[in-house]
Amino acid sequence: MELSGTLFSPEMSDYEKEIAAHDWLVAQVVPGDAIQELGLHLEFQTPYGGLVLRQANCLGFSAAFQLLMDLAEVECVTVYGAANQNGRFHAWNMVCLDGNWYHVDVSWDRGRNSYLYFNVSSDFMARTDHRWIREQYPEAKTDGPRPNRFPGER
Repeated sequence: MELSGTLFSPEMSDYEKEIAAHDWLVAQVVPGDAIQELGLHLEFQTPYGGLVLRQANCLGFSAAFQLLMDLAEVECVTVYGAANQNGRFHAWNMVCLDGNWYHVDVSWDRGRNSYLYFNVSSDFMARTDHRWIREQYPEAKTDGPRPNRFPGER
């Protein structure tokens, strides 16, 4: 799928644009081992890695999602933190829909082909081994809207 002009349309809501970006990344981008990529393939940490090379680590997934949300004019931030009990670096996003903030971790959804980490609360993220300095980011007080299907299904 070509991105320009086909991923988003003017009549789409911000939520629909978020789903379109999430589903495209889940379907099109292959995750790789972050440690190997950090040392050997720096482009996998960038939107170019995800959108052009179609391979990204968590930073590349979140950077590509951030760029797509910026292009779609959906308010979005990238969260820099850690994951798992070992404290390994991890990045994901937050989106603002109708004045409410939600977490979105496309790289972890990619591995599950799901919406498990789509529009979830800060408390959910903290319970699922995501660590970040909460005061530096908006608070996601509740879970938000989520599709009742697998990514890519209509």
